[in-house]
Amino acid sequence: MPICSRVWIVCLCVWLMSHASLPSPRAETNAPTPPAGTPSAPAPCPAAPPEERQQVILQAETLEYFQQEKRVVATGNVTVTYSDKRLLADQLELHTDTNTGTAWGHVRLLSPDDDLTASRIEFDLNAERGVLYDGAGKASRVYHIVGQRIARLGPRTLEVRRGRVTTCSSAVPEWEFRAPEAQIGLRDYVTLQQPTFWIKGIPVFYLPYFIFPIKDKRTTGFLPPRFGTSQRFGALFGEKFFWAITDWMDATLGADYLSKAGLKPEAEWRYAIDPASDGQLSSAFVHDQTTGQDLWRVLLQQRQDFGWGIRGVSQIDVRSESDIVQRFALTLLEESAIRTASYGALTKLYPNGGVTVAGALYKGFPTNGTTEQFGALPSVRFSQFPTALPGGLQFALDTSYARLSTTHILNNTPVQRVEFFPRLTLPLAVPPWLGLTVTGGVHETLYDHHSTGTGEVARQVPDLLAVLEGPALRRRYNGIVAGQALIHVMAPQIAYRYVPLVRQENIPPFETLNEAVHFLDPLDNFTLIDRINAANYAKVSFINRFYAQAVESAGARSVREVAQLILSQGLDIRQATEGSGQLVGPLDMALELRLWPRWWLDSVLRLAPTTGAVQEVLWRAGLTPWPGWALSVTSSQRQNPDNRYLLGTVHIAPLTGLQLTYTVRYDVRREDVRAHAVVVHYQTECYRVDLSFSTQKTGNTTFLIQVNILSL
Repeated sequence: MPICSRVWIVCLCVWLMSHASLPSPRAETNAPTPPAGTPSAPAPCPAAPPEERQQVILQAETLEYFQQEKRVVATGNVTVTYSDKRLLADQLELHTDTNTGTAWGHVRLLSPDDDLTASRIEFDLNAERGVLYDGAGKASRVYHIVGQRIARLGPRTLEVRRGRVTTCSSAVPEWEFRAPEAQIGLRDYVTLQQPTFWIKGIPVFYLPYFIFPIKDKRTTGFLPPRFGTSQRFGALFGEKFFWAITDWMDATLGADYLSKAGLKPEAEWRYAIDPASDGQLSSAFVHDQTTGQDLWRVLLQQRQDFGWGIRGVSQIDVRSESDIVQRFALTLLEESAIRTASYGALTKLYPNGGVTVAGALYKGFPTNGTTEQFGALPSVRFSQFPTALPGGLQFALDTSYARLSTTHILNNTPVQRVEFFPRLTLPLAVPPWLGLTVTGGVHETLYDHHSTGTGEVARQVPDLLAVLEGPALRRRYNGIVAGQALIHVMAPQIAYRYVPLVRQENIPPFETLNEAVHFLDPLDNFTLIDRINAANYAKVSFINRFYAQAVESAGARSVREVAQLILSQGLDIRQATEGSGQLVGPLDMALELRLWPRWWLDSVLRLAPTTGAVQEVLWRAGLTPWPGWALSVTSSQRQNPDNRYLLGTVHIAPLTGLQLTYTVRYDVRREDVRAHAVVVHYQTECYRVDLSFSTQKTGNTTFLIQVNILSL
């Protein structure tokens, strides 16, 4: 069998075809004369099949073949192409029977993941192995390595002896590991034996062993630690271990050490079966050395799509009597929470309705001064969406059953409640430019007689709502440039709702609303089942919308809404007729502005009808002067109860990779800062730093820093 049929090298034939312009015939005369009795060189090989040419191709300025030794020597601009890999060198020696050899002089090994240089390389093409001496370059697309000896142990594995590893490309890296031995790519990890960590060429610390994942996919390994300090809990150190169990399941295990409070271990397990089905189970525990208490929490959250229009959602939140979340709160939201919420719901949707089976349990925090508990176990709700009937009518129905209990009503005695709300809607067009919609129904509510005692245990409340809209007025204001225009559309609306006064003193008020804090507009769709307030209320509204029309570069016209202004005035006929109030209700104004893409404004304002005093105001404004720079301000004010605060956020990016965010919450009435926080995010090509500083009115100050050296 000819030699060329037993090796992957496409010998002289491929070399001649690839370098027809080189002085090949003269180069062959440089080959040594074979000794007497040595078989002559084989005849030229026929052209190799395409699949062989794709496997290994050898190119060089000169090539010598020694048949007896089964050895090929290539000199000058040597290139070996094998699959998706290339080997470059000044000289190469290859044993054709084993496909092993050596290359030296400006050696360079290229692959989709690696780009390494060396003074010499020993290789095995069949096993895809090799050893580079005095090597350096980029491995696994991310890591810059230098090593006295770099061994390629397989398609994705490198072993480095007496080397350095970093993700920085600068001459003096911002950080690097130096170790007697390291492996890169072994099961997608980098492992280091007895490494030392260096910053800008200065040794910082020593570790007996270190392992971290290559960050091109989800991989099990240690996450970057975080360091910090808290005025309440002292120095803080946290470390977590990420476990990639499967493609759809993972977990995180870790702990925070607080010098004053103690060790706080945490665990979290997550899964995601499909985009609509996922969940997580998390837990935390600490023996707080500052108080001597055991604090813990278990939280389970789930979403599930069962198919056939059935979906489920659930949450179970169980905590110790002293709340661990509030105790170690880092945000104002966590600090101000007053209760836990555990619930579950299963919903089945139909073309014209849906059924929900649910349960809920809410528990107050004793540390926040409340031990109230409310439960709805279980509850069933059926909704019939508006369905067309003969004569243009539409029928809708909401009905529910619930078993309710609460600590501050009826001594926590369970009460069963059944509620029906059937209603009919008649839309009319009189004339075509004027729309009238009338909806009427009856709230029928039944309570368990044995639990509520004697007296009224049933209630019927009629409910009528009428809405008149139109006519819509339209005005166009042409701009200076042809094709530009401002379009103003105004549509008046009159809404009226009537609910007679029904006595409800004997009905347990499971669902209540503090109207001194929350104003419930009589026209809102939201209605409390246990307390349906009487209403004889009308509201006149003027809805103004402004649209900007422009001509784009391609000649096409674009229209976008740039402003919206809604003015509404309420008329409380019931208050006026009973002599306990006045006819004219508060004046409401809602404004939205989007005149330019870089800034916006939203505001809601309520004024007293007689004095014009501000009863409630909420406005938010934002500005984005440049990409990465943003400013937003939120102001909230209420007259009863008297409170007002400002919330401001500034986000800037002064340098490439640097982002700064500052947030402040200011109590205007008390003239003090409720909380403020600073977040710094800095990222370079080889590391990322996240730093946060926050202080709260309670006096707790927290500083945290986390450095991720594998940011690429």
